[in-house]
Amino acid sequence: MLCQKCKKNEATIHMTQIVNGNKREIHLCEACASMTPGVKVVPIVTLDQWLNHIISAAHAGLEAEESEHICPVCGITYGEFRSGGRLGCPSCYEAFAEPLEAVIKRLHGGHHHTGKMPRHVDQDIARKRKITKLKEALSQAIQTEAYEDAATLRDQIKELEMAQSGGDGT
Repeated sequence: MLCQKCKKNEATIHMTQIVNGNKREIHLCEACASMTPGVKVVPIVTLDQWLNHIISAAHAGLEAEESEHICPVCGITYGEFRSGGRLGCPSCYEAFAEPLEAVIKRLHGGHHHTGKMPRHVDQDIARKRKITKLKEALSQAIQTEAYEDAATLRDQIKELEMAQSGGDGT
């Protein structure tokens, strides 16, 4: 479709005006649209351009973050660890604790061991973890004054602790 104003160039700007209930469509080329009062031509950003901008900004942020983390003992930077995949010394675990925790969490879905264990050990650990979570929930219930929930949680904790100690409750 040709520009309605110059009738030479391809129309790339398409506007719809509604004045007093009357609808009017205007098709202009970029040059004519930029010279029309009240029309501001904003360059179109493609999806590729937008994604490249986002990725380069994120990459720049990572480079800045990596340059901030340096092991005080061996001098390795976090960027060197990322590119080589190996830490320089035991102190690197403390120096890079925050970014390493994020990496481990992303790779393994958490930072607690959930792999295979002997059945009796696995049951004991699962019970201890459940007791810990129930105690946290109990504390929260007491803070929010949900005393009925707190009583239920208390009873569940007692039951699990009895099973853990091997008692029969008598």
